[in-house]
Amino acid sequence: MSLLTDVWIPVRDRSGKRHWISPNELAGADWVAFDADRADFNGALAQFAIGLLSTHAPLGNARDWERWFTTPPDAGTLQSWWKGRVDYFTYDGKGARFMQDGALTAKADFSISGLLIDSPGENAVKNNSDHFVKRGRIAHLCPHCAVTALFTLQINAPAGGAGHRTGLRGGGPLTTLLACQPAKSLWHDLWLNVIEPPEREAHGGDVRKTAPHFTFPWLAAVDAIQPDQGQTSPIQTHPLHISGPRLGVSDWTSTKPSRATATSAIGTTPGCCPGTQRRHTDSITRGLGITCYRPIIRSRVNGYPCTHSREDLGIAIGCLGW
Repeated sequence: MSLLTDVWIPVRDRSGKRHWISPNELAGADWVAFDADRADFNGALAQFAIGLLSTHAPLGNARDWERWFTTPPDAGTLQSWWKGRVDYFTYDGKGARFMQDGALTAKADFSISGLLIDSPGENAVKNNSDHFVKRGRIAHLCPHCAVTALFTLQINAPAGGAGHRTGLRGGGPLTTLLACQPAKSLWHDLWLNVIEPPEREAHGGDVRKTAPHFTFPWLAAVDAIQPDQGQTSPIQTHPLHISGPRLGVSDWTSTKPSRATATSAIGTTPGCCPGTQRRHTDSITRGLGITCYRPIIRSRVNGYPCTHSREDLGIAIGCLGW
């Protein structure tokens, strides 16, 4: 099961109808937005798509960027971009799993609801202080919602106690993404946020680190990038490195059959994903994950890329990394 081949991404067309697509279909002319029932999931899906395109699109310069903006690729072209990397985005089974730590072998010790960034923490539950955001709202998630929640947590992780590091934005889920005005399509909004070289390589990272785990860190042990309980700096990674501050794994063996009105991350619905046959109930986490800060903001003026650092602008912005 791979995020590059599964049909798992909810999108909305121009009439307001929801569809489920695979990443190969992201450039569909009818799609106008992501359509998950949680706002944080929609933000995470946008950043997932931008990161996916950034790490796989054959970009050499601004002219390449403008060509794909003017004439979006078809499904076959997109599929060819990530050919050979389907296994990198496997989220279940043996071997490396997307955004998960293969070194964790202990029994799952947290409810799957702990992957949601608005869930009360362990201390809040222990001290009975979860007054506004209650425990027990979510008991199980379908596989695709579980992996979406995991990715959402990785990029937006709030402070979680000693060793449980914050996400790429320092614990704040605020991200600025560019959107076309007047509106065009989902593809155009996503592609507007893809930065072509050499602009993206000017903001840290080592382009000589071409081994896959320097971009996709879950493909190797943590100590392949940073020492045990250490920290990661941009020079230790590729410029397109994906941060994973919350090392964890979803317990894919802890499941229950899907029901017609299963309670999921989006409430009581006929299932949060079509064709869902199982739902996951447990996860396990540990701290001291990999976070590499490399903040930037960019815009386009008359078609030309313009990149500025956060220090120059002094505002909350999005980041180059995933």
